[in-house]
Amino acid sequence: MFLMVEPATAQPKPGYEPTSTHIFPAGGRRGTVVPVRVGGECLPPGVKFTVEDRQNWSESKILTERSSYHGEPSPRRKPMEVSVTYPKEWESQIAIAADLPLGPVYWRLSCAQGGTCFRPFIVGDLPEFVESVSNSSLSTADSVKLPVTLNGQISGERDVDYFRFTASTGDIISCEVMARRLGSPLDPTVAIVDEQGRELPVDRMFMGSDPVLAARINSTGQYFLRVANVSFHGNCSYVYRINLSTLPFVYSAFPTGGRVGTTRDVVLFAISGIGTPLEVKKRFVFPEAPSTAHIYQAAWLANEIPLGLDDVPNRIEVEPNDERPAAMDLSLPVTLDGRFLSNRDVDWFRFPLKQDDKISINCRTDQLSSSSIPTLALFDAAGKELANASSVESGQGDCRINWQAPKSAKYFVRVRDLQYGTHSGPDFVYRLSLRRSHPDFKLFLSNSCINIVRGLKTETEVTLKRLDGFSGSVELEVEGLPEGVTVEATTIAADENAAKMTLFAPDTTPVGDNPLRIIGRSQFGDGVREHRAVARHLGVDGEGGSIGPATLERIYLTVNHQPAFRLYCSEAYQYAHRGSVMLYPMQIERINGFDGHITLQIGDRQNRDLDGVEMLEVTIPPGTTEALLPIYLPETMHINVQSQSQLYCQGYASFTDEHNQIQSFLTLSEKRNMLRTMPPVVKLKSLQERIAIVPGRDIPVPLTLEWTKVFDGFMDIELLDSGTSKISANSIQVPAGETDVQMLLHVPEDCGANGASISFRATGQLEDGTRLVSEAKLAVVIGDPSSVEH
Repeated sequence: MFLMVEPATAQPKPGYEPTSTHIFPAGGRRGTVVPVRVGGECLPPGVKFTVEDRQNWSESKILTERSSYHGEPSPRRKPMEVSVTYPKEWESQIAIAADLPLGPVYWRLSCAQGGTCFRPFIVGDLPEFVESVSNSSLSTADSVKLPVTLNGQISGERDVDYFRFTASTGDIISCEVMARRLGSPLDPTVAIVDEQGRELPVDRMFMGSDPVLAARINSTGQYFLRVANVSFHGNCSYVYRINLSTLPFVYSAFPTGGRVGTTRDVVLFAISGIGTPLEVKKRFVFPEAPSTAHIYQAAWLANEIPLGLDDVPNRIEVEPNDERPAAMDLSLPVTLDGRFLSNRDVDWFRFPLKQDDKISINCRTDQLSSSSIPTLALFDAAGKELANASSVESGQGDCRINWQAPKSAKYFVRVRDLQYGTHSGPDFVYRLSLRRSHPDFKLFLSNSCINIVRGLKTETEVTLKRLDGFSGSVELEVEGLPEGVTVEATTIAADENAAKMTLFAPDTTPVGDNPLRIIGRSQFGDGVREHRAVARHLGVDGEGGSIGPATLERIYLTVNHQPAFRLYCSEAYQYAHRGSVMLYPMQIERINGFDGHITLQIGDRQNRDLDGVEMLEVTIPPGTTEALLPIYLPETMHINVQSQSQLYCQGYASFTDEHNQIQSFLTLSEKRNMLRTMPPVVKLKSLQERIAIVPGRDIPVPLTLEWTKVFDGFMDIELLDSGTSKISANSIQVPAGETDVQMLLHVPEDCGANGASISFRATGQLEDGTRLVSEAKLAVVIGDPSSVEH
């Protein structure tokens, strides 16, 4: 190993702000205590894990125990020269009260270097099942009983999960996948297959970006649910949750809502598995309390149904109204439910206005699964178009026209689907509202967490959505700030739609979380009106789909501690052998009076694929400013694919601050560990790909060592942990130059190793302290050793 004086080309340093990535399982049954693995990046031990609902319940725990890897390993492939992240998991649990409402609660993380935004954790009422590993084939599929909620991870690249269940003739199997609506990067592909692996025909639709499918069973027997990712990607953050049952899954309803305090017949449409929907008519009693939505839940349904709710007369579109002369007459205010049953369907409506009347026309699809993409157009009696709007342009699934009548007359609104002429059906539903304008506003933040370092300022933007022609200014106020933290007075001017708030935290501010209320107030004719700012949580997919509401009023200000230390190293290239553990010099700058232990480990965020490289954790004692970081370069690294390894290490520490609070802090090295590899010094190989064993007998395993002239020391060979197989072997020491080696396996009577694999590891040490490592792996089968081909 030697140093190269030429410096490496600079690349952007990854960030090291703490980030949550997932929780597994992503939900649990109410009335149970659920062991969970909390996933994230750049999290030190001692991070705070908080779970809370939308009301008053919350609980917090401190994460101290790292979880061992549970998932399928990724197959060997060529490394990519793109940014890659490696989330870590932490053990915890969530106690779900028996009376906690069904649906999402929300969790976040925080430590001395910052806090994260909220993610959903789903409270259900079905029996829960967590996948085992490995379940990646029909023969190793997990057996489950319906109905059930499945929890899994596509934890390795090209991982596939199978679940076995029994179904009877005539059963309709419904399968609702939750992945993107959990904030998972998984793009799920799901199929129901028979015992031969043949896919059953299914009906398929989507809730947001997540698939829902149904299959009709024609023969009683064993069937399998197969889950995978559309692409080859996978790691522990690729979580999913699936409700699998024989209950009907309703994907659409008509009408899509009702008026408060009224009774109305609603037709529900469920996927059937045979191409035509299953229709069920139910009489709904809408609640008296004013609201914008009503959630219908019933034991005979596989899912809950969101229905619109308002306090104006509700009507249903009446055909024929495909042309302007045949327009349906309406009186304001009114809410109307319509749908496009044919691909040439257009709906016209006529209504009177007086001169200077200001109106708001809104058309929306209240259900995630609606296939409709409505457009609006406003016309006068002569057929001249006066205004138009599209739900695509709004980006929020609705379209709105705010308009003032120039004269007293009858006007027309046309509702047409953007897919006019190509698509239609009973799920192409919309809800149209016409009423006098009621100017108002809403406030939004881009994140549900604001981080600020003590002694510094930070900015956060508040976005204003103007409704029904609102044109006034909005005064912003922040409630709940910790003592000493200030915010500059902020107003969103009448001609603006956003403003930045600047906050300042003195360097004596206690580190920690502070729930905030960001209030906007504006003067209206009937007095001052105020609204609270909301922010999207991380369980909203690219189409705006979420499980429950997409926004939360809970905003947190997390006060961060100043950095306790910084890490540095030389970026001059160093050379090391593949199949070795080299020691890379690191420098530590201790700042702000910190003089405690620091633990170094591999960075969770890298600028390129690690290609199997590992950093062995090392703890630096107090007062030390230099250390050697062990970096393991596996002999399996690809040659001539990446020109070099550019690695980032990270370090963490805990300390007690001036307020007697224990703080946990992590930082990423300011510089990269730059390595170029050389061939292995010693290589251990197996003379056969598999070994046959007989329970209760000792079995010899022939191995070979390939030596180079670089090394003349001895090598120690051992059997790595064989897990549940219970196979053991005594370690041996091999002198330099000896090539033929034999290890003796001790196979117990209760050995369960059939189909498993075992690995041998050879280790030695160069004179400069570099540790050499080489491994050989072979499959194990139970049978006659003489029958195994070499």
